[in-house]
Amino acid sequence: MIMLFPDYRYLIEKDLIKRYHNHLIKLGIKNYSWDDCWYDYKLLTFLNIYTCIGGWNMGMASSFFWWVKLETTLATIEDLNCMELLEKRFKKLQ
Repeated sequence: MIMLFPDYRYLIEKDLIKRYHNHLIKLGIKNYSWDDCWYDYKLLTFLNIYTCIGGWNMGMASSFFWWVKLETTLATIEDLNCMELLEKRFKKLQ
């Protein structure tokens, strides 16, 4: 998961994920579309929240380090509109 500030992340994010997806296809992965890959990327953005909280809780590095990581994660969630993924999931459960 890319944890960069929005301006820089925007410049490289899609290209890196496309390269990753193309590499998976070259390795023989089938039935995994670009849309599926992008969806998974957006969904896994939420995992970074737990990584940040867990690292901070275990006393790893400084709190400033984890604060920056959390800030970039939340910016990614907002920029990519990842909350809609959760909203769709919760609607299906109701």
